[in-house]
Amino acid sequence: MKTGNSRLVHIIIPVHNKVEFTIKCVKSILANTKYVSYEIIIVDNASTDNTEILFKNFIHPNIKYIRSPINLGFVGGCNLGAMYAFGDYLVFLNNDTEVRKGWLKALLDTFENNDDCGAVGCKLVYPDGKLQEAGGIIFSDGSGWNYGRGMDPNDPKFNFVREVDYCSGAALMVRKDLWDQIGGFDDRFAPAYYEDTDLCFEIRRRGYKVYYQPKSVVVHHEGVTAGTDITSGFKRYQLINREKFCEKWKEELKKQPNHPRNLKDLMRASERCKGLWILVADYTFPMYDRASGSLRLFNILKLLKNMDFHVTFLALNNIMEKKYRPILHDLGIETVTLQNFALAKSWRKAFFEFLSERAFDYALVEFWHLGAQIVPFLKAYSRLTKIIIDTVDVHFVREIREAEIMKNENIMRKALENKRKEILTYKKMADRIWVVTEEDGKVLNEYVSKIPIDIVPNIHTPVNLEKRFDMTSDLLFVGNFSHPPNRDAVTFLCREIFPEIKKVIKNIRLYIVGNNPQQDIKALSSEDIVITGYVEDLTPYLLKARISVAPLRYGAGMKGKIGEALSFGLPVVTTPIGAEGMNIVHGVHALVAETKDEFVDYVIRLYSDRALWENLSINGKKLIENRYSPAVVRDILQKVFYGQ
Repeated sequence: MKTGNSRLVHIIIPVHNKVEFTIKCVKSILANTKYVSYEIIIVDNASTDNTEILFKNFIHPNIKYIRSPINLGFVGGCNLGAMYAFGDYLVFLNNDTEVRKGWLKALLDTFENNDDCGAVGCKLVYPDGKLQEAGGIIFSDGSGWNYGRGMDPNDPKFNFVREVDYCSGAALMVRKDLWDQIGGFDDRFAPAYYEDTDLCFEIRRRGYKVYYQPKSVVVHHEGVTAGTDITSGFKRYQLINREKFCEKWKEELKKQPNHPRNLKDLMRASERCKGLWILVADYTFPMYDRASGSLRLFNILKLLKNMDFHVTFLALNNIMEKKYRPILHDLGIETVTLQNFALAKSWRKAFFEFLSERAFDYALVEFWHLGAQIVPFLKAYSRLTKIIIDTVDVHFVREIREAEIMKNENIMRKALENKRKEILTYKKMADRIWVVTEEDGKVLNEYVSKIPIDIVPNIHTPVNLEKRFDMTSDLLFVGNFSHPPNRDAVTFLCREIFPEIKKVIKNIRLYIVGNNPQQDIKALSSEDIVITGYVEDLTPYLLKARISVAPLRYGAGMKGKIGEALSFGLPVVTTPIGAEGMNIVHGVHALVAETKDEFVDYVIRLYSDRALWENLSINGKKLIENRYSPAVVRDILQKVFYGQ
């Protein structure tokens, strides 16, 4: 479902007296709502204060005033207000609330990012800044719990999008078409209480989900209208309507968790995910647009969420967290950094509580050296958690190859020492090991044959774009230049290969695109060699280029640049190292050169041979779709975690 300024949102505010709070509420909406197409519908439930005097003759293009001659309560007032709404979404908002900047856009984004979203609620905070609710929990006895009540609203566990049992009607957004199908709030819960919970259960029964959106922050002066005494006034209906709710939903309540004996169990109760709980650890947040390994991990995270896992991502540092952390939150992934624990009085105690509260089934740790650092703590504090070490590539294979290419004894000594440490880490720390290629798996199996080794390759989403030979030109090299094999390859390309190509194809240019080009890489720039550095979107370059060139001389694992080019139908000229592990057949999916001269000849030939170019374009794209699509890798993960 897509949203936009053409989609009209009706903000329905039922009120009964307390005009001073209604004024604050409306002012906060007008000040903090930049979305164009919204209307505030104030439903006056027979107020006896100055509400009618103030709003009846108040003229504002975004405000509509409706007065009921009798007090219909929250249920009746909301249902009445919805009768005057004809747009796409309804927001029910208490008059004792004040919205914060960006609140409405965040709610709309939840619908846009989740086609199954039927309703979404806000992060409610008290005026003193403490958390009131981060979504609600309903237990098997029908009792409810405001998750996070009285706690720190900045705690990571309250700051990612997630499916919930219900969200409070004090600030709740609902699809208008779904609301109409249901028939609004059930009148049996009039005048108030459990009508919002009932609506959320009904939404779920119709195949939709209810989400909590932490970016939508609303201050709630709880109890202003109904009070807090559950034995008198409107508040007494909280107990009365609970009994009605239990009767209506008795079968569904059997599936709800029992009321926890320990408050630490609340986190598990707050999640509706039915899959495993997994901790994923890396040095940084996945910079998926800057490095192939990060893109692979990012795609794995999305697949884990698709499998209905609870996913917590642990980053050892905060590099670029402002960009990448919110993206994980929108995917429904909890995020923490070491700084979260460092701020505690005792980081060991905080880390232990973090692990015990979640009771992770698995921990997926990126890179062997990170495993050597943190797995001892995981084994000490979370003994039942199974450890997966993801090699990303087998480091010692890459490092030994580098030493051989460079003919450098110092590099070789370091590579062999790292090989010893890497293998020891797998043996001591891992319950399972992930590799990206069969080749890497075969190498490791010689040393750690008793540990299960899973091949989890790069993932490439099918690209629904068609390249045409006559609309392409020039060469493209893509790489993250923090990775030594890429620095070596592009230097080799610019100094020894490209000049030979230029002798035959005079007007050709080479585009070098990628993150963090150091000064020696920038120095390769010339009139015919364009070094862009990092670009946010590779698509224009992948579409314009005629050939992707990757003269890699050493490395290990899969090469993201190769898979990405093929997924776009961009033919590739590479080396055996570049093609390694991808089931590429020379002359069918790509051209694989054994020598520098072959590489030059293949580029020159492919650049002008339209028939060859078109065959490689079609076959390369099919290879990626058939072997490395999200659906294929999801099946692999299903077997890893469930043996199916």
